[in-house]
Amino acid sequence: MEQGAEEQNTCSPAKPSSERATRFEEFWKIYPRKVGKDKAEPKYATCLKRADEQTIIDGAHRLANDPNLPEKKYIPHPTTWLERGGWNDEPLAQRWDTPKSDQRLQQGFDLVQRVAARSEETYNYDPFAGKAIEQ
Repeated sequence: MEQGAEEQNTCSPAKPSSERATRFEEFWKIYPRKVGKDKAEPKYATCLKRADEQTIIDGAHRLANDPNLPEKKYIPHPTTWLERGGWNDEPLAQRWDTPKSDQRLQQGFDLVQRVAARSEETYNYDPFAGKAIEQ
């Protein structure tokens, strides 16, 4: 580079850190589903034009602490929640207490054991004598 020649800066000037700082990391820690962080951060910044940060974070808290929160796979991605203004949503509808798959499996196993025990009692019972058949 020749003396006196300056390199052109084509980037916009950096904003002071106080202007750039948002509470996105706080939102991210609260939100109950951790997917798509790189897409969620710019969406969060865009949402700040529609709502203040405290409103968004309060909405995330409500969702995360909702007693009717579904399994993680049914919770919207953070970007989707932000895009549709999820902070304005009503509380989730009450869910019926449904057992988890492990509990269902155990309940089924218990039922099979009870049926098998009754069947065994039935086959080892003499209805005419009114007592169990001795073997």
